[in-house]
Amino acid sequence: MLSLTTRRLPARIFGAASILMLASCGGSGSASSPTPPTATTYSLHFDGVQQFARSTLVGPPSLPVVTVEAWVRPDALTGPSSYGGMVVADGAWNLALTHNSPGRVATSVCVPGCNGAFTGANALSVGTWHHLAMSFDGASIELYLDGVLVDSTPHTGGANNPPFIDIGRWANSGSFTGEIDEVRIWSVARTATEIADTRHQILTGSEPGLFAYWRFEEGTGQTSADSTGNGNTVILGADANAAADDPTWAGGGAPVS
Repeated sequence: MLSLTTRRLPARIFGAASILMLASCGGSGSASSPTPPTATTYSLHFDGVQQFARSTLVGPPSLPVVTVEAWVRPDALTGPSSYGGMVVADGAWNLALTHNSPGRVATSVCVPGCNGAFTGANALSVGTWHHLAMSFDGASIELYLDGVLVDSTPHTGGANNPPFIDIGRWANSGSFTGEIDEVRIWSVARTATEIADTRHQILTGSEPGLFAYWRFEEGTGQTSADSTGNGNTVILGADANAAADDPTWAGGGAPVS
């Protein structure tokens, strides 16, 4: 397991512009026979201004229920915008920091209307890795911080089928400053025990209900593979060409093994 205080390396390496749909240290060409996972080495770092990564989902399943997980390590808890988007399916659900209340995590499900679950202020610390999870079962939104349930809000509806997911940005609402790693999207509402028991574990990619899993272990290039083998490749920035809106590869990574 990596230290929680591992510092980010300011390294930036550009690679080929082509999209490698199934190339990943933790990925595979088939969801039924994933490559054994390796230790966490990299993450993505976002500048809080314009950088983001996006996956245009391939054949998204019906997601009336959903679980979203991510490890985050903020460099700042405030910013010029209202929010610091971490993992966002705009128009469906989001996981973000609120910049007007530093260190407060907000999540919401917006079908048919928006309801949210929240931490208190200063729930996150600068320079520290935290695990976040939002679980929605069709009746309530639950928010977990470091494996512990911190808020639950009633909400009746569906989570909708997002055409894409943005990482590090909530369009028109603001961007995250810091590192993001081990992003997992599930088509099931995970329980408190499941979230707590696997947050420090590298998954195989074939777990039931795991729809997309980005480990960000490439360390170079313009894409990151979906380790489930479902082909939900992440592209750094707006397209596969190197540009200022690309997040950078960072050394260290989340404390999973």
